[in-house]
Amino acid sequence: MKNVLILILLIVSSCKTKEKIQESQADTGKKSVMLYKGACYGTCSSYKFSLKNDGSFIYIGEAYVKKLGKHSGKLTEEETAFIFKKLNKLDWNKYPEEYPIDNYDFPQFTLEYNSDKMSKKIQGNSNAAKEILEFNAFIDSLLNDLKMEKTE
Repeated sequence: MKNVLILILLIVSSCKTKEKIQESQADTGKKSVMLYKGACYGTCSSYKFSLKNDGSFIYIGEAYVKKLGKHSGKLTEEETAFIFKKLNKLDWNKYPEEYPIDNYDFPQFTLEYNSDKMSKKIQGNSNAAKEILEFNAFIDSLLNDLKMEKTE
């Protein structure tokens, strides 16, 4: 009886391991995201942030940011997975490529997402979909705490 229980536990755990391997193999395609935030008539932060699915990133601070100039760094595997999971939850087909500019005093943004399955570029400002604006705000807050090295 004891051997049967051990055998059942081994089978169940090997199935879960296979599921995790299949999930990670399905997610090994090339992915990247780029967020460009442009200037406004006030003190809006202006920067470009590009992230690859291996966690490497390039950040270029242009104005009203903590770090000016070109920087690079690498996120942990967990942080990277979290960001791309957020991106994968978005319904990219419902977003137009360009939102009408509702106020030229607000900063403009460009968000590009690329994966094996799709490529999408969205431009807009405060008139964009709520989820897109929330993602932009998430990246804004993330950049305040990221460790990075100046490259130029």
